[in-house]
Amino acid sequence: MLDKHLIRFATLQDVDAIMTFINENWKEGHVLATNKSFFLYEYQCGERINFALAIDVADNKIVGLCGFIKNTEAYQNSCIWGSVWKVIKTDDPMLGIKILEYLHTQSECKIFSSCGIAPKTIPIYQFLRFKTGKLNHYYRLNDKETYKVAKIVSKEISEFKVNNEVSFKEFKTFSDLQAHFDIASFSNSLPYKDGWYIEKRYFKHPVYQYKVFGIDDNFGQIKSILIAREVGYNGVKVLRIVDFIGNYNQLAETGNAIQEIMHKNDYEYVDFYAGGFKLDAIEKAGFKLKTEADLNCIPNYFEPFVHENTTIHYFTTSEQDFLIFKGDGDQDRPNFIPQS
Repeated sequence: MLDKHLIRFATLQDVDAIMTFINENWKEGHVLATNKSFFLYEYQCGERINFALAIDVADNKIVGLCGFIKNTEAYQNSCIWGSVWKVIKTDDPMLGIKILEYLHTQSECKIFSSCGIAPKTIPIYQFLRFKTGKLNHYYRLNDKETYKVAKIVSKEISEFKVNNEVSFKEFKTFSDLQAHFDIASFSNSLPYKDGWYIEKRYFKHPVYQYKVFGIDDNFGQIKSILIAREVGYNGVKVLRIVDFIGNYNQLAETGNAIQEIMHKNDYEYVDFYAGGFKLDAIEKAGFKLKTEADLNCIPNYFEPFVHENTTIHYFTTSEQDFLIFKGDGDQDRPNFIPQS
């Protein structure tokens, strides 16, 4: 008996059909269904489109898909992040799992992960023997009389524990970063993010402006970089750290530098979603872990703004310690792009 569905990778010729499928079956008006240039920025690599598709062989229509974002220019041994996983009702109840397995086994990836999975899908990933978890949410308040973005029930201004004299050096261009930071020296890190990815993701983003800070030990050495995005709402600004690459232990030394940039720019707070490993270095830098017992509200959604706390779940196939941040995959993606 012939299979009713063909699972394959997408090409440029599939883009319009994928966008239509997302609009009709994922979310009407979604940015990936309405803005083709942004869709191509996220998923195009030459003639390839980073989606696995399930095609009904009878009518050649898409009945399921899963997108992915890769951390290196090469497909081989890249760490990839699942994005927009959706199947419509067919006579094959395992079709969604088959798409995931195809992506995992046929993409030539080293590690398959996803940041921002729906809680109801966690049993599926556990069935596939993927490791699941949730990101920790850390925040550090500026000392304000009132807070207009956060809702603060109990104000606690955390003290940083390590007072080393490191500072931030902001890199405005990718070439400047390359001249001071050896990206390839972290090729054994998980996940490894090469220069192609860092330039595309943080220096060439078509919508967001990212701040790329080198952690300067004041001896002319940049051994780590921290990436953040400034967000404005209700007349105030906050700084959201979305990624970190380098010597993880250096995070513990950034307490004073974080304080200086927070005061200089009058940020209401700085926050940081991170997971997959022991995170004591973040707390040493003066960040507080957001727990269920903490009644403060540190919002995650700004497009549109939602005044509530958010838990971000993930899965990964990595058996080793694996660093996961909000900037991984498509978690830090615009939900709305004004038409020019």
